[in-house]
Amino acid sequence: MGSADSDTKVPLVDQFRAFTGTFWVANWMELVERFAYYGVRVVLPVFLVDAFENGGPELNHIQKGTIYAIWALVQSYVPIFTGVYADKYGYKKNIAVSTGLKIIGYFIMGYTVVLAEKAAGMPLAQARPQGLDHAYEIFFCGAMFLALGTAVFKPAIQGLIANQLDTKASSLGWAVFYQMVNIGGFIGPLIAGYLRILDWQYVFLACAAGIALNFIPLFFFEEPAHENVSESGPLRLLGDAVKGLLEPRLFFFTISFAGFWLMFYQLFDI
Repeated sequence: MGSADSDTKVPLVDQFRAFTGTFWVANWMELVERFAYYGVRVVLPVFLVDAFENGGPELNHIQKGTIYAIWALVQSYVPIFTGVYADKYGYKKNIAVSTGLKIIGYFIMGYTVVLAEKAAGMPLAQARPQGLDHAYEIFFCGAMFLALGTAVFKPAIQGLIANQLDTKASSLGWAVFYQMVNIGGFIGPLIAGYLRILDWQYVFLACAAGIALNFIPLFFFEEPAHENVSESGPLRLLGDAVKGLLEPRLFFFTISFAGFWLMFYQLFDI
């Protein structure tokens, strides 16, 4: 037993040396994405109900709760189905698509008040009593872009990480990955907390600019070799994913795991 254990032990230094350049690039992209995401997410409850004179859309708490509920559902359960597209079309393409979706989401959310006032042709304080205010609908649209972008990004970036990890260093690799999550999630709210004092739009612009940086690393590594799950088209792939999910053990595990994250977000949202 002793010799078998010694065969499986790999020195920490050797585990770090086993990590590829693509692994570190993927971790950097995760840090940047979490920086932008949590930068907005943590200050968002204040923004949504902030007064018109402070630059907020002054939504009520029922509207805020509805946005968060649907956002959490999309972000927690859509990745169950989008992962198949990362395997089919490649991690880089999925990361690029998700980054574009998230940038659109940040811009719509940040310019909700401006867009609503242009649509109404008057300040929100005047438009709302007349029923001409669409700030809620505009922000909801932006939030769904961000939620969908996150749902596409997560399977792609984690698939890329898994592709680069050797089994002997996988535990350390995932520990590094989630430390990147922690670092990004720590720095983002600090910067957003300062920027919101200057102007709410600065928060969303900074996060959009930050996530846009993830386009750059995509030019510096090749798409890793991985199994092409199917030659089917997009709709057939989605159907295959749904069919595969109906296997009982996989279904209950996946739904439970996604449900955990659905509950986890309530720590921030409520």
